[in-house]
Amino acid sequence: MILTGLAGHAQQEQGTANADLPKNVRKALDDRWKGWQLATVDPQALACRPKDAPPPSVVVKGDLDGDGHPDTAFLIKTSQGVRLVAAITRVDDIYLVEVDSLGSTAADGVLALEPRGAKFSYPDLPVDEFYPADTLTISRCGQPTTAYFWLGLEFSKVVLRSTSDVQGSPGRPQDPREIDGLPRP
Repeated sequence: MILTGLAGHAQQEQGTANADLPKNVRKALDDRWKGWQLATVDPQALACRPKDAPPPSVVVKGDLDGDGHPDTAFLIKTSQGVRLVAAITRVDDIYLVEVDSLGSTAADGVLALEPRGAKFSYPDLPVDEFYPADTLTISRCGQPTTAYFWLGLEFSKVVLRSTSDVQGSPGRPQDPREIDGLPRP
């Protein structure tokens, strides 16, 4: 399964075999984590997804660092637990980045890739923002989405505003005394 994003760069793949990863990425993983394998997603993490939702992705491809070259991110199971890892493509090699820990035996959240230019909201700001590059996200039942923004050498973990906190969205009716979430003068 492949989903194409806004600019045609962001892709999500349902991956269950190591063959979904490029050879140089598999080698880098072998060098760093002996015996690694692609992870599975915990069934409890899938409980809140719509019944008609596609299977969760464990491998996503997109331009995570905004340099125009495709990068790959994936959920792997290691002897230390489940990890979200990104392989950033460089001119001559790849840069392997451990992004976050996501459980001990199966991923406790669902991996997704938000395309560059997609809208999102910070929890403490009433205005919309837009992803500056293809961005990794993890969704967990009953919790706000977590986004991982590339900072040049590492990712910054940011909890986004949940959809129930967004003006006019189900679960939070707009207060007539507010304009865009702010009190009326």
